Amino acid sequence: NRRPWLMVSLNDGEDPHFRKAVFNPQLCPVDCPRPCEKICPAYAIDGGGVIEQRCYGCGRCLPVCPEQIIETRSRICQPEEIIPLIIEMGVDAIEIHTQVGHGEEFARLWQAIAPVSKNLKILAISCQDDEYIIDYLHDLREIISPLSCPLIWQTDGRPMSGDIGKGTTHPAINMAKKVLCANLAGFVQLAGGTNDHTVTKLQQLGLREKIAGIASGSYARSLILPILEHLDQPNLENDPQAYQEALKAASILVAQLKA
Repeated sequence: NRRPWLMVSLNDGEDPHFRKAVFNPQLCPVDCPRPCEKICPAYAIDGGGVIEQRCYGCGRCLPVCPEQIIETRSRICQPEEIIPLIIEMGVDAIEIHTQVGHGEEFARLWQAIAPVSKNLKILAISCQDDEYIIDYLHDLREIISPLSCPLIWQTDGRPMSGDIGKGTTHPAINMAKKVLCANLAGFVQLAGGTNDHTVTKLQQLGLREKIAGIASGSYARSLILPILEHLDQPNLENDPQAYQEALKAASILVAQLKA
């Protein structure tokens, strides 16, 4: 079998994908209805606070806390610690999370990545929408040129929201339309709010053939979490029945795009 590609995600500054929620559970009132626990899509909050390994930084718990004691802690990747790992692990692809206004930070990160970029099979740049998004993407294209591998523009319309409802896919599609109209060199991949309604909406808009891929993070996670909750062991691969259930759920989701 062909080995799947290994992709790592990096950030050039503060980004919701690289944060964790934290709070001191001893500060919670005994009669608190704990809306944070109810709203968490990853089941990452219990009586002991936040389970760090489960939290993926969606931030939904922040506004609902009655005491406003929940905070976030971000991790910003330092190139000097990341680049040796990229080389050691034989990473095939890199995804960089950035946002408008981070041009200098992106340039510093790319300066560190550039020497190993010749070994990459794919570079993906993930960015949220903004009034000046197209100008910013043009600037990024200049920074990374010349590039020896294919480039993916990832339109992160509404980060980590695909499991909320079908309407969350609209920002990702709207941003993709901007990027497509700008005729930027590279492929366009939808992200941030994508779910099982995304392909249908693309077909309705006549955009199905123009989109190179869909990243389904939160929605895919919502499909798999119930399976993981019933595992007797930490590794899905060691439970053949659960593994097949997860594989079936994933196959149904990607089949929409492959059809």
